[in-house]
Amino acid sequence: MTKEELTEIVKLADKTAIDSKLEKRGYIYCNGHKKLGKVGIVSLVQSVICETEDYSDYERKHLYSGCICGSVAGYENYEFIFVEVYDIKISTDPFDNEEIARQTRMDVWAKEL
Repeated sequence: MTKEELTEIVKLADKTAIDSKLEKRGYIYCNGHKKLGKVGIVSLVQSVICETEDYSDYERKHLYSGCICGSVAGYENYEFIFVEVYDIKISTDPFDNEEIARQTRMDVWAKEL
């Protein structure tokens, strides 16, 4: 998958829609998967070759971003993608009106090459 293709999917900024698009492209959801769920998060993060921008949902409650991973040791015949989801909150500091984004989930997907 190219960065442009992943960007179009992540821009949907909706977990259900993103999951559906990735499944249609033949990706397997790895979180909890018997074999692919054993891939270490450190290995994935170290193999990132490109990232999308952050995109918010319509209500600006969540941010979504995606990453494409290169070769992961032990899983060289798979392409891994992960989608990060952040909750957006307004700062509780009365002198600071900034938004704070806190990562709440990271969904890992893989496709056999």
